[in-house]
This record gives sequence, structure tokens and C-alpha cells, in this order.
Amino acid sequence: MADTTPTDPTDPTGQPDQHAAEMTVDLAFRMGLALGRIEAKIDALLLQTQRAAEPRRDDTG
Repeated sequence: MADTTPTDPTDPTGQPDQHAAEMTVDLAFRMGLALGRIEAKIDALLLQTQRAAEPRRDDTG
């Protein structure tokens, strides 16, 4: 697999751009956290929908 680390265009040696690499990792981490929160909200909504669809018991008598 090819190295896809961004290179610093101002560096004549073509060394990887450490800041860009760190920002990429940070962005991926934040996206993962956001996806986790979205999944949790979806799960909560599905559970709420399932509970609403269950037949209700008449506990009054």
C-alpha cells in the first residue's frame, strides 16, 4: 500500500508534513466520536419506537 502521508510542499526534501498528519489523525478521531454519538442516538430512538409499538397492558383492572 502506498504511503499517503501528506508532504510539505515548502520542504525540498519531501519529508512528511507532521502537522498535516496530526490534523488528519485528529479529524479521524473526532469523526469517530461523532459517529459513536450518532449511533447512540439512533439506538435510543429505535428502542423508544419499539417500546411505543408494544401493546400496552391494562393495569387498572
